[in-house]
Amino acid sequence: MNLKKIFLFVLITALLLSGCAKTADDGTTQPVESTATAIETALSIKGDLAVRRELSGKVEADADVAVMAPLPVKVTSVYVKVGDKVAEGDVLFVLDKTDVEKQYRPLKDNYDRTKAVSEETLRQQRQNLEDTKTLYEAGFASKKEVEGLELALMSQEAQFAATLDTLSTNMDAIEDTLADASVKAPTAGIVSSVSAVEAATASPAAPSVVISRTDRVSASFDVAENLLTGLTVGQPVTVSASAVDGIYEAHISSISPTASPVTKLYTVKVEIDNKDGALRSGMFVTAALDSARRENVVTVPSGAIVAEAGGDVVFTVKDGVAHKVPVETGLVSGDVTEIVSGLLGGEEIVIKGQSYLEDGDEVRIVGK
Repeated sequence: MNLKKIFLFVLITALLLSGCAKTADDGTTQPVESTATAIETALSIKGDLAVRRELSGKVEADADVAVMAPLPVKVTSVYVKVGDKVAEGDVLFVLDKTDVEKQYRPLKDNYDRTKAVSEETLRQQRQNLEDTKTLYEAGFASKKEVEGLELALMSQEAQFAATLDTLSTNMDAIEDTLADASVKAPTAGIVSSVSAVEAATASPAAPSVVISRTDRVSASFDVAENLLTGLTVGQPVTVSASAVDGIYEAHISSISPTASPVTKLYTVKVEIDNKDGALRSGMFVTAALDSARRENVVTVPSGAIVAEAGGDVVFTVKDGVAHKVPVETGLVSGDVTEIVSGLLGGEEIVIKGQSYLEDGDEVRIVGK
């Protein structure tokens, strides 16, 4: 009985093995090859997707600050030259105090004289107004005469006040210069122009020193029409320059509403936080920014998408079988594509070998 059981087991095993093998022409037995297509897969992902663009431009000084002498006075010393980096409060040049004193006395005399004349003139006009009011009450002057004198007095008061205020301001400037004859930098930056010369007279009507601010600089980029979509004023940007190390934070400060008639490009201006002052006017920079962005969308590797006559498809895998799924694609960023419809996220999709598949084919996963 035991021998029969053993024989039956051997027979069944042989029959099973015969289904997984084939006989070659030489009579040898070989394994039957699988008909399943070898593939590699990945999961569709749900998350945010952004299209990163890089633009090339040139740094521009955000603002030039002109520093002028408060008075037409001789310069005794100049402490800066073009290219110097200055901090707020640094001394740029020094004025001749003796020359300042020579201008102060005539100005003070003029102020005192103008003040005395204005006070006497206004006293007389006020007295005339009061006398006319008395005559009006007695019936010897008209109301129109009174109102005319009132308007004249108000006009004269305003005129004298403005004149004295101007003279006082000029005197204050001279007094400040007498107290400290040094002219200081009103802001930090780099000296871009120096016209002050020792022993020469500095003019209050022309800049003696020009400072280019470096704490904030800007850069302009020429952008094609198709890249404008998604760009907004205030949008964050990162800026880098080959000439200096580091990444600088920036934002879009303006977008030209019209294209250049010559280049047909739009100018996008970016304001850069340049606290270390390393970025200088004229340097070439690269700005990286998101020209388009999608949030909470399904994405797949772009290579997983198969273009067919009826539209794009991807192949999903379940229980060793490939299933063709029509999809609608959206934003493309590098090697990743947004799937607008057709997938929910988390599906196992074919990323290699999909070109050889048909719907319902058996597959064998060889890589993920």
